[in-house]
Amino acid sequence: MKLFSNKLRPVHFGPYPLERLESTAMVLDLPTERKPRTVPKRSEHPLRFSDVADAYIDLLDQWQDGTVAPEKVPIPEDALDLTQQMKAASYFMDAAMVGACEIPEVAWFTRTTMTASPSKSATVTLS
Repeated sequence: MKLFSNKLRPVHFGPYPLERLESTAMVLDLPTERKPRTVPKRSEHPLRFSDVADAYIDLLDQWQDGTVAPEKVPIPEDALDLTQQMKAASYFMDAAMVGACEIPEVAWFTRTTMTASPSKSATVTLS
């Protein structure tokens, strides 16, 4: 039984009404000195987003014809537009829920060889 219609729903919103949940800009008070956690060994055949994306690219490659264009497609400057496109693509690849957020500076470990944070934002995908 359907509770609401997806007919006029923007694709980047996904199938569930997550926009109805309360959101916050509050950053957790994380300690600046933290030890890196040990990462458990992954199974031999994990199903990751990159694997699914590769499968879709392989599927679409069969219709590709001709040479590759010399110029690259422009990436949107607008962060909101880019986020909406990434979320829509994730839902197209059958993700159940997708979220995007800014990564606060305190989320990065202080004992690292990087001179700058590798990214300012993150996308979380649940299948």
